[in-house]
Amino acid sequence: MPRQRKSPTGELRTLAVPVYMSSTERQNLGERAGSLSLSEYLLMAGLGQHVPQRRQPLPVPELNRLTYLELEKIGRNLNQISKACHVAIRDGRGCNVNSDEIEAIIAMIRQLRLEVIAATIDVETEDDEL
Repeated sequence: MPRQRKSPTGELRTLAVPVYMSSTERQNLGERAGSLSLSEYLLMAGLGQHVPQRRQPLPVPELNRLTYLELEKIGRNLNQISKACHVAIRDGRGCNVNSDEIEAIIAMIRQLRLEVIAATIDVETEDDEL
């Protein structure tokens, strides 16, 4: 069942208006619409309503990018150690490394990698609020 489309005032939207445009125009409008659907964007713009501006992604500083890549290498090495430990235990040889701790460290590295990339967004947002 198709979802019901309602206006901000709660009025049910039942009319469709086909619009013809070139592929270039469609692409340009799609870029301007950002996270809005093209229909929402055109309706808001046509009614003179405030259309949220699309925020450009902030560039990631080189140091953050390099840190992200280095953490990826460390994570891969820890994965190899963890895998070797699991294989050794499976084969009855034992392992002097706590694989649960390695798994926890790997999870922390994944989270840290995300924070290193997202840190630029948080810093920009905090600066804007001052």
